[in-house]
Amino acid sequence: MYGLRTFVLLLTTLPALAQGDGAAFFEKNVRPLLAAKCLGCHSAASQPIMGGLRLDSRELSLKGGSRGASIVPGNPAGSLLLQVVLHTAGALKMPPGPKMKDPETAILAQWIAMGAPWGDTPIVSSNLTQKKYWAFIPPAEPKIPAVTNRAWVRSPIDAFVLSALEAKALVPAKPADKRTMIRRATYDLTGLPPGPDDVAAFLEDKSSGAYAAVVDRLLASPRYGERWGRHWLDVARYADSNGLDENLVYKNAFRYRDYVIAAFNNDKPYDQFLQEQLAGDLLPATEDLKTQFDRWTATGFLSLGAKMLAEDDPMKMQMDIVDEQLDTTARAFMGLTVGCARCHDHKFDPIPTADYYSMAGIFKSSKTMEHFKVVAKWNEYVLAPKSDRDRLAAHEAKVEAKKKEIADITKAENQALSSEALRKVGAYLMASAELARDARIQIAPVETEAGAIVRTAASFNAGNAPLVLEKGKSNAPKDSKGPYFAEYSIEVSDAALYQFDILNQEKGAGTADLWVNGIWMKQGAGPVQNRAASPDAGGWTYQAIVPLKQGANTIRLEHATRFPYFEKILLAPHTLKQTPLTAVQISNKYQINPGILDQLDEYFERSSGAASSALYAWEILTTHGPLADWASPVAKLFDSAIPQTQQAISARYESLFQEALATGKESKDPGVKTLYEFLKEKFGPFQ
Repeated sequence: MYGLRTFVLLLTTLPALAQGDGAAFFEKNVRPLLAAKCLGCHSAASQPIMGGLRLDSRELSLKGGSRGASIVPGNPAGSLLLQVVLHTAGALKMPPGPKMKDPETAILAQWIAMGAPWGDTPIVSSNLTQKKYWAFIPPAEPKIPAVTNRAWVRSPIDAFVLSALEAKALVPAKPADKRTMIRRATYDLTGLPPGPDDVAAFLEDKSSGAYAAVVDRLLASPRYGERWGRHWLDVARYADSNGLDENLVYKNAFRYRDYVIAAFNNDKPYDQFLQEQLAGDLLPATEDLKTQFDRWTATGFLSLGAKMLAEDDPMKMQMDIVDEQLDTTARAFMGLTVGCARCHDHKFDPIPTADYYSMAGIFKSSKTMEHFKVVAKWNEYVLAPKSDRDRLAAHEAKVEAKKKEIADITKAENQALSSEALRKVGAYLMASAELARDARIQIAPVETEAGAIVRTAASFNAGNAPLVLEKGKSNAPKDSKGPYFAEYSIEVSDAALYQFDILNQEKGAGTADLWVNGIWMKQGAGPVQNRAASPDAGGWTYQAIVPLKQGANTIRLEHATRFPYFEKILLAPHTLKQTPLTAVQISNKYQINPGILDQLDEYFERSSGAASSALYAWEILTTHGPLADWASPVAKLFDSAIPQTQQAISARYESLFQEALATGKESKDPGVKTLYEFLKEKFGPFQ
């Protein structure tokens, strides 16, 4: 049986599937068009052959019929074929019936202008069998041609090369020098240049077997399998992820890659190589674990490739995977494209749908995926010994236990925060109004250091941040844990409000929290999701208006997992009439949680005064919408009248919410029940 090295050589002797861009254009565009529009009357299968014209091969197309040549390569306007389909050749108009569409005639014109390139096989109707199709011809020992210059022939392959040269009255090129020979051989077999020592050794070796020794050494190199295994990995559509919707990582794909490399390096018989990839897990059991693991790994051929893992229809997902496996297998091992036969008999290759589904049944009966739910997970064989699997299971159990412990603590803390927030609905409403008002106030950065207190990033008085910050880096000291912070001591003569700005702050991965004298003033921004589309802006950036006391003050910048890059900080006396507060400052003022305040603010952005909102009465204080539009049962609780001040209406809402909490969802009043459900909504602002 052929080994993989011999098989690679045989592939080079087979007809090419496409000869450049022209042949590809013909196969994709022209062949289907001629088969559909012309071969019914102009092929070997049509009896009689109309006009003596056959269009099922290039030679016969160029020869033409009773009216002469039908195609003049490179000259569309002078080609009779194009004239008759354009209906510009007098009474002769083809094909019979409706005229070809403009895009179809444009394809023929472009093809003729390209020189009328052709594929490797004649065109056949869908009911013909391609008995001479190259994929159906088994490799055979060809007859070695006779040559005149027999002395030049050193191997049977040389005879084929020389025969073709002599047929055109050509002579072989002069033999390459030894330096060129080792360079060619090394690049061909390993993809790398030869090392200086290897070149020197070959040049010094004057024996007749010097070149053979080089080839043997290169074939024994692990680099040989890496070089030539890549060609099979391309055929097997190897990748480290599935590449489609979810694009999940095939974390064990490297095992299949290494299997292929080893197969080439060991010159594995091709039939064995094929069987292991299609059915390695079904081959007779063996006590040799390495052989068994190799067989399991080889079936990665079926698991790899682009697969839609988030398909809502499980049956469609399964059959799409079967189709992908079948199509890849046919292309890789049979030299055929059979995917078309999923819907109809193949128009060119002799593959009917019956054959397609016979093969599909085999792949459908295999277990490629653990399940076909969204998101699907592929099936894998476990190669680790039982002792390792048991240790992994024990470790994973500990991890899961810790995760549950963390989840329980988090849930309890969130419930405590939510319970407290539900008792302060009025305060949250007042704070949300203030937050919305202050968000509209625009404060420009000072942009000048004159008269301001300026400190460089590295001039902090205490902290664990690096003295030298690097842009685009985490700026977290090695083997350290956060939070990372820097504290700056600031002296002022009088207590006052100061504007705090930062120079050249890097925002992409998130910014730091701001603390002043131990009080949280501003929450850092989260990471920018699309950093490529949202570059960092240079210059000074306004942060907050903060109170400083007379004498020493401490400004602290802190981040939980890294220390964001910036160059300087600036504090300048705040002299504007308007003094906006941050969400954290407003939360401090009302003694509420800033996270829940942000959730309420997001709720109002989504609601935008919707008439079905339970908080519609609060929202129309600013939107001035008509009370009559309120479509919620809560409207009746206001007795068709809404208090006209924020303080009054927030107090009214807080009273109603407390009543709702006290009576719960069992309340018989639809309005109270609606308020209770609003407070307890899973993704509502107070949960």
